[in-house]
Amino acid sequence: MNMIDCPRCGFAQPEDRFCAKCGLDIEQYQKRPKPLFQRLAQNPNLPLGLILIVVLVVSGYIVYSQRELVGQEVKGLFDTPLSSRQAEVQPKPKSNAIVVPTDKDLQVPVTGDKVIDANDDSELTTALESRIAPSDEPKKNVVAPVIEYTRLELGFWEVPRELLVSLIQTAEKIGESGSGRAYLFSNGEKMLSLITKDSARVTMPRYVDLATSTQLSIESPAGLSNRIQFGFFLWIEEKEREQLNLRFESQIVLPIESETAGQSTVSEVALSGVTTLKGKHLLAIVLEPPVRNVRPETVASSGDGPWSVVSSNEYRSGLTEWVGLIQILPAP
Repeated sequence: MNMIDCPRCGFAQPEDRFCAKCGLDIEQYQKRPKPLFQRLAQNPNLPLGLILIVVLVVSGYIVYSQRELVGQEVKGLFDTPLSSRQAEVQPKPKSNAIVVPTDKDLQVPVTGDKVIDANDDSELTTALESRIAPSDEPKKNVVAPVIEYTRLELGFWEVPRELLVSLIQTAEKIGESGSGRAYLFSNGEKMLSLITKDSARVTMPRYVDLATSTQLSIESPAGLSNRIQFGFFLWIEEKEREQLNLRFESQIVLPIESETAGQSTVSEVALSGVTTLKGKHLLAIVLEPPVRNVRPETVASSGDGPWSVVSSNEYRSGLTEWVGLIQILPAP
């Protein structure tokens, strides 16, 4: 006896048309067509069809994205546009040639109300030149005015030490000794404003006209014993329009009261050098005596001068520095 399994509930029974358990008509159930998805999955032509669809989609995308390039290649080969849209819009050829107007073009007012005759060569040339002439005149080169520098200025200042230390980082050191240093600032106007803003002027500035072999000097009164001896000298060795070769020298002696009664010693400053000073430069000479504690009565008896800075408590404490500032100035 043949046994069969019910296709719906799986009950095993002898071969029969109906299932003894669920009552399914097995013959009709087996004759029903399979689902579409199942039939497609079992179709051997399905993979080939899918591959063909992918190839068509990729080819269409490539052609669409490169249509302009393909059109140019086709046109170059056959001198024929690929599409009607490309045939309708054609770029105008660029040319540097001057298009001569026709008789009809020239029989209208070209310059004012005058009608140009096409047969007159002179009028035709004039008309063409007026049409192609630029509307704006070429810009002229603007020449900066030459500044004539005529004066040399020297002034002494008491400058905060911290400010001076920060500013000289941007300067060129052109001289140094055990009792002084010299710096050259290329951006003199800016440096001068920064220095003088928070500094105290020691004396009024001194001026001298610029000329070769000119000298500017500041000296303490001669013949004073046990007094401050001060000498500061500037020599203009060569002068040009916007610069000069400058030599400087300082010789300073400060009497210092010693701890031993009845004895005294001195603190000396010596600094010299040469530099080329231009109109936008600033020369800063820092005077640094080894000892600063000059007695107040010694300063008072030495009279007025740049050495008056040694009476400042800030300077004696090392909080400020003694600086000479030198620059050349244009005519007032």
